[in-house]
Amino acid sequence: MDEAGNLRLAFEMAESAPIAWQEIDGRRTSVNVSFRVDGQQVAFTLGKYDPRHALMIDPSLTRNTFLGGSAEDDGRAITVDGSGGVYVTGESTGDWDCMDAFNCTVSAYVGGVDAYAAKLNSSGHLDWNAFLGGEGNDSGHGITVKGGNVYMTGYVWYNFTLTPHRGASLKGRCAIEKYSRSVARR
Repeated sequence: MDEAGNLRLAFEMAESAPIAWQEIDGRRTSVNVSFRVDGQQVAFTLGKYDPRHALMIDPSLTRNTFLGGSAEDDGRAITVDGSGGVYVTGESTGDWDCMDAFNCTVSAYVGGVDAYAAKLNSSGHLDWNAFLGGEGNDSGHGITVKGGNVYMTGYVWYNFTLTPHRGASLKGRCAIEKYSRSVARR
């Protein structure tokens, strides 16, 4: 918290050190390379290399995947648990399917723009997703994992079911959802 009472949040993101090389006469020749930070920009600092040959710089992408469904999807927040599980929240405008051969749980899209919480396992495969919302525009904006549960915060703009027996009109309200890691709403 800062002096004015504002909540300040920070996070850390890591990228592995880059490698660089040139193919010269059929042999790979290493070139020294490192990241350089200049203000808010990141660039590379290179050692000696031969400008007559192509230079390959590879910062080593370790994982890449897509998350979402049949229409527009937007990720707003992400967190990672101690086992490498990745939790994402945001908003979606369409149904999701299990996009791979792995068994996952996919909840039903309601309509309009729905908030979602989703978990990818440590291999990057979708374990589950859960939609929150009604016919209006709803959006997830924060997510965290604590004590075996997943907490999502967001914004709701229509009627939706809070429990199996009670609906609510929550136009323009903040929503806080609690899920077990196996996606059962609590």
